[in-house]
Amino acid sequence: IALVAGCVCACGSDHSSLLEGSAGTAGSAGSAGAAGSAGNPGQGGTSGSAGAAGSGCKSSDECSGATPICDLASGLCISSACQPGTSKCENNAVVPCSANGASWGPPQPCPSGAVCKLIDAQAGCAMLLCTPDSVVCQGDNLVTCSSDGTSIASSVDCASQGLHCAGGACSSLVCSPNAAFCDGSQIRQCNASGTGSQLLMTCSPGQYCDPFTTACVSLVCTPGQPACQGNFATKCNASGTGFDPGGVDCAALGKSCSNGACVGCAPGGIAPDAVRMVELYIGTDDYIVLQNRGSCPAQLDALWIRIDSIDSTYDFDFDVPAMTLGPNERVYVIDPAGAKPGDIAIPQGQNISMTYQSGETVSLCKGPCSSGVVLDFFSHASGAQPPSPPAGITFTPAPVTGITQANEQSHAYARIAYAGAYPAFKATDWQLAAASRPWVNPTVCPPVMPTTGDPCTGSDTCYYGASFCTCLSFIGWMCQ
Repeated sequence: IALVAGCVCACGSDHSSLLEGSAGTAGSAGSAGAAGSAGNPGQGGTSGSAGAAGSGCKSSDECSGATPICDLASGLCISSACQPGTSKCENNAVVPCSANGASWGPPQPCPSGAVCKLIDAQAGCAMLLCTPDSVVCQGDNLVTCSSDGTSIASSVDCASQGLHCAGGACSSLVCSPNAAFCDGSQIRQCNASGTGSQLLMTCSPGQYCDPFTTACVSLVCTPGQPACQGNFATKCNASGTGFDPGGVDCAALGKSCSNGACVGCAPGGIAPDAVRMVELYIGTDDYIVLQNRGSCPAQLDALWIRIDSIDSTYDFDFDVPAMTLGPNERVYVIDPAGAKPGDIAIPQGQNISMTYQSGETVSLCKGPCSSGVVLDFFSHASGAQPPSPPAGITFTPAPVTGITQANEQSHAYARIAYAGAYPAFKATDWQLAAASRPWVNPTVCPPVMPTTGDPCTGSDTCYYGASFCTCLSFIGWMCQ
């Protein structure tokens, strides 16, 4: 718990910059300095249309025209970084555009054996079909792999020219001198003149001769049947040696591939887009409860939690560690002293700083909250008005209230509905309720509140409604 003392200054940075009236052109948006009335007469304080440097736009509502997006980091109106709904390839990962087009989201790496491929402004992971740019003979067909390895770039029938495919070219030779090669299901050895060959071995049923390795290998799949190429749902080619081009990326749908179809959930969990906050406790050992409201396990390591307080010294950013949360499962993100097995404990030395004396906002984000997608948002004014929501976010009709000194140890703010969603979150989705993990006094605490000065040992703090007592062994119980 962080106790808030002192006062909050209501002065804005724009005011001091307008005293001399010379900052009216410093920022590109800066609507906060519009009045300009604080400037000295005749010294440029009449315009104030741009505001002080660094105090520009607070939301995209203040931006328009060719620069419709507010970049909160700089306070400047910028053009869209990307088109919402599009994606790009970067370092063999799919990078999606954020919902408002202000930035590119966190990269989603392609699995082993796949490459990122861009088609019509949409990136996706395509499985490798062959060695990029390789040229091999498949019988008398000269086959060239595409530069990205995901398709066959060309296939030339050497026999139609009265030639044979040998040594990666159409040739009058029967085979490449002294080289082993595939001929159907056989591995043959070419003679020194390239005019003939001898049989080395015949592949067993269920195998084929792989021209890329000149070895008998098992059929990749059942010829002509639906098949899975990694987590892609596709179809086996006619020879069983590979897959037809195209297919569906099941992982992108939050599913896995089985028998050539996308079913169930992706192995290892999907992105945590369906994870929400369902309880916030601001008593001793503060905690935030997260719940996976989706139908598939969610991987939490993309999540961040940010708390903004009326006293910025208590602002808090937490990168949620890797953990898979099953459908409808909950997990406590909690101060370390109150953590139990299975909880996500804040690192030692850090603290979830929320208190009945203050007001805070809590953001749950996919990626860092300064640039990621806000999945959920909460605001309370238990003891004071909290900071304003991030630009573009609303929490209506007003921050929730109800936690007091008398009930902070026994009650919490609990989720009762999900009417709100990005960017318009609803206070009516929350209400005061009994905490799922209320504070329980240590066993050393007297069942009835002691009197100041009563003897005690140790250094425990015990709560009795709106009052609490701390044991100071050299004095006794100190209660207030």
